[in-house]
Amino acid sequence: MKRKILAVGLGMVILALPAFARAGQISHIMHSWRQTQHAVDAMLRGGAPYNQAQLRQAMAAYIADASGLAGRMNTGTADGRDLQRRFLNFAALGQQSAADVAQPDMFRSDFSAVKAQCDSCHAIYN
Repeated sequence: MKRKILAVGLGMVILALPAFARAGQISHIMHSWRQTQHAVDAMLRGGAPYNQAQLRQAMAAYIADASGLAGRMNTGTADGRDLQRRFLNFAALGQQSAADVAQPDMFRSDFSAVKAQCDSCHAIYN
């Protein structure tokens, strides 16, 4: 009986490990996004030079990360489908922002939408 309980417990731990690894990956990406947001905000406030190349690179990272996360969501659950939709929307907003980098006023508006997407997701899942 003890062996059976131990085997079941060990099995549960092994099954949970990928979820913990995924949560760690998401946490790492979110931390990276927050740092990027602070750097972009500094450029938009005038606290740092407005650097189009750096802004394009930042948006490219957002797009790649969000697209990758969307592809890894478990769409067998309502939350998984919702998160996938949110990450795909985030990537689309990043693409729009990247397209408007040469126009600071447009980029500012686009990036505001990117941050609003962050807030809307964190209001539910944080």
